[in-house]
Amino acid sequence: TASADIAAAVASVSALHEAKITQLALMLGDSQTQSAQLQTRLTETEGILATTKSDAKAIKDASKSMYTQFQQKMAATEATAASQLVEAATAIAALKDKMTEMAAASEKQRMAFDEAIKAQQAIAGRLTAENTVLREEYLGELRDAIAAQQRGLEDAADGHRATSYKNAETQTEAGEDGKETAKTTKKSSAASSKPYGATAYDDAVSDFAMVDRDEATDDQSRWKKDTDATHCSACHKEFTLTRRRHHCRRCGNIYCSDCIVKSKVDKENVCCNCARSESVLVANNAKK
Repeated sequence: TASADIAAAVASVSALHEAKITQLALMLGDSQTQSAQLQTRLTETEGILATTKSDAKAIKDASKSMYTQFQQKMAATEATAASQLVEAATAIAALKDKMTEMAAASEKQRMAFDEAIKAQQAIAGRLTAENTVLREEYLGELRDAIAAQQRGLEDAADGHRATSYKNAETQTEAGEDGKETAKTTKKSSAASSKPYGATAYDDAVSDFAMVDRDEATDDQSRWKKDTDATHCSACHKEFTLTRRRHHCRRCGNIYCSDCIVKSKVDKENVCCNCARSESVLVANNAKK
């Protein structure tokens, strides 16, 4: 009985032992399976890690390269900008210097132009005063000459009349026929003396009237406008700052100084054409 119990106990222990061994074997199998799975996952993880490291290195290298290129571009841009700034500063300084020179030259030209205008105005004033004096002198001499000529003509006419009257009285003493002859002679003498004196006086008055008419034509409302003339009416040269405009006091047209002369009648500024016309008129009056 004791042996049977022992055998039964041994069998029970063996059964338990076998059961535990089986359980342990199953657990070992599960552990090995899990270990294999873990190994597989570890391998996969290591592969992913290796890929990640490779990608990270590639990204790092690319970033480093891009950063290097960026730094190089920035350096080149800064160098170009600095060069452009220097060039711009140099150009601005040169432009300022040129503007200063131009302003100085413009101021000098303005001052020279003002001086030229003042000189021209002074010359114009002096010439106007001289022309006024010469005109007055010429008109006074002409009036005196006309008065003297008129007195001479009147004296000559009185002498001629006295001679005619004396001849008439002499012929009256000779008889009735002589009286008729004397009357005829006196009438013809009076008639001839009057036209002679009148004609000479009219010539002198005509000369004086010509001057008056010339004075009357000195009306600036008849003058051609400066803006309407860009070239001389005679030589057709273009007007400039030095080649100035001058009005003819007769026709009112505009000429340059080379085509303007002093009138022989009243010393006014006249063009060549009007001067020739005056010369012809004066010569004709002198012949008369």
